[in-house]
Amino acid sequence: MIPTAFKSKVPQTHAYPVGAKLLSESLSSVPQYGLLKLNFYGLWASRDRKKTQPLLNVNHINIRENQFSSKSLVAQGFYDDTWEIVVYPVLRDQKAAARNLLLYKGLPRVKDWLETKRSSTWLDGRRTLSVSFDVESHSLRYEERSNV
Repeated sequence: MIPTAFKSKVPQTHAYPVGAKLLSESLSSVPQYGLLKLNFYGLWASRDRKKTQPLLNVNHINIRENQFSSKSLVAQGFYDDTWEIVVYPVLRDQKAAARNLLLYKGLPRVKDWLETKRSSTWLDGRRTLSVSFDVESHSLRYEERSNV
């Protein structure tokens, strides 16, 4: 099972669309499986109905240690190659739709993204695949970002 590093409580009006078990089962064959960590952040749990709700981010962080790197940060693992999944809550009445879309469309796309062969230069810096739920069209939106 992918270990959960953090899980925030959310108001009763919200729920996480997927849990650790489902994510672990869906992503069990990816090469990063042993490196993945889960975080459940309730920061997006607003009472407002937004057109697009973030569902999850898959982050790869690989900041290279250099001569100016803090020894304290090195010891804390700041420069370790890190793969994490961050799950955000949705309004309870949107949970079933968001979960189904994630299960049948979003997680297969996340799996493909994780399984893609990468060059060593791609692995430097920070990369994120974001999956959001379009409330009006009941569809998913994807965005890939990099900060190298």
